[in-house]
Amino acid sequence: MISIIIRAKNEEKWIVQTIRQIKKQTYRDFEIILVDNNSNDKTVEKAKNEYPPIKLVMIDDFLPGLAINKGIAESKGEFISILSAHCIPINNTWLETLHNNFNSKKVAGVYGRQIPMKFTSSADKRDLLVTFGLDKRVQVKDSFFHNANSMIRRDIWDKIPFDNHATNIEDRIWGKKIIKAGYHIIYEPEAEVYHHHGIHQENNKERLHNVVKIMEDLELDTSNTDVQNINNNNNEVLCLIPVKYERKNFGLVTKLLKNTVNNVKKSSLVNKILVVTDNKILMDEAIKLGVESPFLRPKKLSAKKIRVDDVLGYSLKKLEDDGYYPDIVVSLEIVYPFRPDDLVDQLIIELIEKGLDTVITGFPEYRIAWAEKEKGSDYKRIDDFNTSKQERDLIHIANPGVGCVTYPHIIRENNRIGGRIGIHELNSQIPFLKVEDNIDLDKLNSINILGQ
Repeated sequence: MISIIIRAKNEEKWIVQTIRQIKKQTYRDFEIILVDNNSNDKTVEKAKNEYPPIKLVMIDDFLPGLAINKGIAESKGEFISILSAHCIPINNTWLETLHNNFNSKKVAGVYGRQIPMKFTSSADKRDLLVTFGLDKRVQVKDSFFHNANSMIRRDIWDKIPFDNHATNIEDRIWGKKIIKAGYHIIYEPEAEVYHHHGIHQENNKERLHNVVKIMEDLELDTSNTDVQNINNNNNEVLCLIPVKYERKNFGLVTKLLKNTVNNVKKSSLVNKILVVTDNKILMDEAIKLGVESPFLRPKKLSAKKIRVDDVLGYSLKKLEDDGYYPDIVVSLEIVYPFRPDDLVDQLIIELIEKGLDTVITGFPEYRIAWAEKEKGSDYKRIDDFNTSKQERDLIHIANPGVGCVTYPHIIRENNRIGGRIGIHELNSQIPFLKVEDNIDLDKLNSINILGQ
């Protein structure tokens, strides 16, 4: 048996992807042990939901070597694979490839290749590309070892455990002891994982960017890694559509709801569509459209001052309390019926490929603009209209109601907007036209473009 030790703290964004890739491995005789450093997000819940047999080891004061040792102490395997929660195995032979290197009793440990993601910073890409090359090697004198993606023999760990007191580089300390004891370490480039950050401190960013560009040109297989396919296939994507009952506009509301649902159904990446409403009739309408509406939101969440974000936060909590843990959350408001057919998938792909926290639909604004800090105060000019259009700093106008994609830990805080924002620009402003009542609809129906 192989025991897979995963160390984590607040890794809900990555833990499910990592476990799902482990579950696809050709080598089937394994157990997973999660060593968690008191995560205050949904790391533990999501890990248990994705892989119920998982063993959980909780630690309070994190030291890297101590965490590994505690995990191994609870394991049964003859071999121990050590994996960071945010290191995602690339293929289904990752575990088998690591294990196949232990033909000699001289081999104490094997570590695999770490490949940067498309959105990894230049400094971190440089680190990973320099450190983890394409040539396999047997290290007889070189003590370098990196346990973010590795495997060791349990019988050797019994004699040479990791340092319980080291604050970092516990793997290098262990490697030095291993080589000194006469054992070998193998670097296996075929055992690959995606790793979104590097292993050294950042330096001059402009210089690093140029170095990485050269390295990517030389090593096309690393720059063209298809993290999108892994993430798109693995992510559980939830689309939340909040709908409020309005008696006088009920017919229009049902038409707008149908329009939005049909738009989302064209997505190849959304797994679940859920309508969140305060009315039983609208709930039934959603079910007729072939989507879910498992609960009514409280009437207080339909008050005028309530934000859509509050409704989304309430809905996600209800779902997670019932054991459903999405990886990505899409939110759409029905009052924008003119969104493009492929918009939802474009937003999801941009979120994944660029490593963003949130992607919102928007448009670039080149015209004159002012900001009013307080009601009735003087306006402050915020544009650069005096220069040519090509030289101006764009003002980006975003509208999350047309389309917004983000992660559960952000929605959980009654918010849709995370730290790293992407604005998905639409060339036309038609998708931003809002239809809130029949008056709006009549105005749109009466438009006669250019007298035709």
